[in-house]
Amino acid sequence: MATYDDLVEVSRLLSEAALLLRWCGEDEARVLDGEEAEAAVLPEDLRGLYRDAVGQLLEQVQGGLDRWGPVLDSAGWSGPLLRFKLAVLRRAGRESVMGWARGLSRVIPRRALKVFLAALNAALGSLGAIPGVDLLKELKEFLERAIDGDGGAGAGQGDSGQGNGGGGGTGRGDGADDDHDGPPAGRERYEPPPGNLPRGTPGGSVVWPYS
Repeated sequence: MATYDDLVEVSRLLSEAALLLRWCGEDEARVLDGEEAEAAVLPEDLRGLYRDAVGQLLEQVQGGLDRWGPVLDSAGWSGPLLRFKLAVLRRAGRESVMGWARGLSRVIPRRALKVFLAALNAALGSLGAIPGVDLLKELKEFLERAIDGDGGAGAGQGDSGQGNGGGGGTGRGDGADDDHDGPPAGRERYEPPPGNLPRGTPGGSVVWPYS
């Protein structure tokens, strides 16, 4: 049966997925094509529309995860299965991609971003019973189409970003909605040590998404 710690891990993953989606629409979000060609993640004409779409999505899907323990069990997101899937996401570059999304690095190889998005797709697909996750997955798939091949912002589109000093993002809040009804009956609340979690991850409550 899914534990409260399992809920925290899934909450953190969903919060990071929402944070990554939001960051990809920022002007400062840069990807590297080859060794030198740098570009925005999205073409300029899509960025404003994309940011509006992300804003609408996050307004619709906010909610607690406390009651979704049985869903995590049936979806294989508890116990050894959860640990294996998290390990695969780490191998797919979760740490480096999320560090980039938090502004800890200025640019990331486009291929590295695409590899992690593909792995994230599998994760979101099995969590579709949680309200809002299907919407999150669909928008992520549209993002992948936009950045794949000719759909991305390349040097030929006048947005190569060579020499651009874009850094941390803008318009990104810290933490998640803390409104909750407490942990499930009989379980202690998970309280991570202060300052132990990176930006954009839930703190003392199991809530998603990043907002």
